[in-house]
Amino acid sequence: MGQSRTANRSHGRMNASGRKNKKSGKQTRIMNSPINFFGKMSMGVLGLLAVALLCPIGGSSASADSDTQATIDALITVQPMISLGVQQAVEIDLTPTSQGIFGTNSAKMTVSTNSKEGYKVLISADGDNSLKSVDDSNTRTIAALTGAVSEADFKKQNNTWGYSISPEGSTATTYQGVTTNATEMNVGATADLYQQTYDLTFGTQIGADLPAGSYTGSVLVSAVANPVTITSLEQLSYMQDMSPTICDNTAVHQTKRLIDTRDGKAYWVAKLKDGNCWMTQNLDYDMVAGKVLTPSDTNVSANYTIKTTTETKVPAVIDVSANNNAAYYTERSWNMGDYVLATPLKGITCNNPNVSTESPNTDAYNSLRYGDTFDRCSDFQNVAGWLPTYQAQTGNWKGAQAGNGGEAAAEGLVAADAATKTYDAHYLIGNYYQYNAATLGSAPASVNTKIDTTRSICPKGWKLPTSGNTGSGSGTNTTTTAFVNKDDSFYNLLAEYGYANSKGYNWNNGNPYTSIIKGTSADNYLNNTAASPLYYVRGGGVYPGTGSLRHTGYAGLYWSATIYPNATNAHFLDFVSTDVYPSYYNVRFNGFAVRCVAQ
Repeated sequence: MGQSRTANRSHGRMNASGRKNKKSGKQTRIMNSPINFFGKMSMGVLGLLAVALLCPIGGSSASADSDTQATIDALITVQPMISLGVQQAVEIDLTPTSQGIFGTNSAKMTVSTNSKEGYKVLISADGDNSLKSVDDSNTRTIAALTGAVSEADFKKQNNTWGYSISPEGSTATTYQGVTTNATEMNVGATADLYQQTYDLTFGTQIGADLPAGSYTGSVLVSAVANPVTITSLEQLSYMQDMSPTICDNTAVHQTKRLIDTRDGKAYWVAKLKDGNCWMTQNLDYDMVAGKVLTPSDTNVSANYTIKTTTETKVPAVIDVSANNNAAYYTERSWNMGDYVLATPLKGITCNNPNVSTESPNTDAYNSLRYGDTFDRCSDFQNVAGWLPTYQAQTGNWKGAQAGNGGEAAAEGLVAADAATKTYDAHYLIGNYYQYNAATLGSAPASVNTKIDTTRSICPKGWKLPTSGNTGSGSGTNTTTTAFVNKDDSFYNLLAEYGYANSKGYNWNNGNPYTSIIKGTSADNYLNNTAASPLYYVRGGGVYPGTGSLRHTGYAGLYWSATIYPNATNAHFLDFVSTDVYPSYYNVRFNGFAVRCVAQ
């Protein structure tokens, strides 16, 4: 909380009339008073009006009646504030002698802030940094000092001017010139973080050869609150601000909801036992054809223009072999609505889906077809308009879609509460992406070895997990680490939570994929990755080749960055009721879920 993505600034300047000139709601400027030389020379140098950038404090609250209880997360955000004030006029009265004369005077400058990181004060000349005569016939000027000088050296440089800043009541000892670029003033250590007063001293050395008259110029002073230094996940607000240092400094199992700056959607993330920070919620980013993704918001090294817009219904069947297998390299994605699997551990199926010309396949495990929605599956709840404030807990599923309107006993957790219209966002289905959509076209058409893609649909600072083992062999229950790819994100994560013995793959008789859990139906879904803290969702996948969304409520399918060594496949995490495969492979035209891991 309290994170600021840009530094707040307060600044101002003075004009000859001393009138306040408001430029915008965030800054007020006052132009500088003239520097006058008339025999007994009078000089007014700088004034500034205080500007306070005060941000409101917001929060939320909730109450529960006698029959229901709901947990509401309250977020109070206090934005950084900075204000700056300087007295509006400083005059220096000078009567030159044949040897010249040196004179100074000070303005009181006060800086106030609530930023625990402190602030900077900047100064610059607003245009030319020399002081010019107001008499157009007089071309002589008073030049700004070059570099920092002592007062003794200042007095040796006739017809120059400069400034010094020091804590209130102390003596100025070093002066320097004002440049046309904003330069940080050395304000030193502050005794009181919230408010500190300084003496902003201006000095000038005048020679006897300078014509009498009025000389003027403009000075701009700015106070900038330093950005908050983020040291752990707890302080983070945006997905795009994640860094390796932040993850390293975060305690295992610390969680936070972070905002994706691309669309404002929030995601649960957590530091997990493998030492990495993971999304613990499926990516829900909607692609828009023509939108440009940049390195400042997405996992790309150069701008990338999206080719297709996210679709909103199960696709009609297509011939994937047509057009030279072009379907393998399309970049389609699907958003089937805001649905939560309300019984994430139960392992349900949705049989007897619609069969139509668009979706003619009749296999029973196809859960949705063209024109179907998740409403036809009893344990999926449409949570559009609901609040993501529910924490999954053991109980009975009482949703409107539970058991044809009745009440069904849940096997394990319930992730939504129809009575309070709240849900656990960990179990949102999210979007489905073809492999070339998930990797933004960075997968080569054909490779001879396993490689990882170079970009992805993940936010900046995040990437697709890796997958795919590097060993070869046969037999089962292999526990040697010789077959383990140490960079296999999915495998290493699951192994940390007891899904493998001695971090060794269980080889399936030499098949080019491995299972780390090989159970039976009698296990009754005990080998499940859907529970806390992993929260994987059995959302199934979109299969354009059959015009269906298969395995809904039964299997979880998640793309990796790792390409299978041929022209059509890629590795992914696959889990069902009893088996877990961290390095399965499938054709790239299918649409699977995406979970990103911090880089």
